[in-house]
Amino acid sequence: MALLDKLEPVESSACSDRNAGPLRARRGRHDMTNRYVLGSVTAVFMVLAGTAAMAQTAPASAGDVTFTKDVLPILQRSCQGCHRPGAIAPMSLISYQDVRPWARSIKRYVETREMPPWYIDRRIGIQDFKDDPSLTDEEIATIAAWVDSGAPRGNPADAPPPMEFLSPNEWRIGEPDLVISMPEPYMLPADGPDAFPN
Repeated sequence: MALLDKLEPVESSACSDRNAGPLRARRGRHDMTNRYVLGSVTAVFMVLAGTAAMAQTAPASAGDVTFTKDVLPILQRSCQGCHRPGAIAPMSLISYQDVRPWARSIKRYVETREMPPWYIDRRIGIQDFKDDPSLTDEEIATIAAWVDSGAPRGNPADAPPPMEFLSPNEWRIGEPDLVISMPEPYMLPADGPDAFPN
């Protein structure tokens, strides 16, 4: 069996000095334990520091991308149809207080184009669809810039008027001729990818 002690191999059973082998082996294990604990504590500290930094609302200067002026209109057009109380999405994106804790996740999901879900191949076929919720490259860059600058709220006076939504029980394009109900509720697992049955 070989142990590492400061990058030098130490043979625990074949040392020339019978007493030095176990001592050096114990010291090697002790050093490795200390490095592991120190690394773990450092990682936890970095995560907590990053979370605390994100939790503080950065002040906005005149040229900054802000929630009220720049991000909220994008969310209203492309996200709030699903991300609102009583709708299908798991969290609301109506107010700054709703959105701020999710800022980093929102950036990640829009940059990978997982959100908003829109399964149209942009390279072929018809592209001009009514109510297309997909984001432009410029809108994605705006959201990323907002998150990267500390997700400032901005001036509440810059916010567009709140969206008005139909009741979840109302049909958006008129009542269909035939409504088929599922025989039993569909349960989405708590982990794994989202399912978007069409």
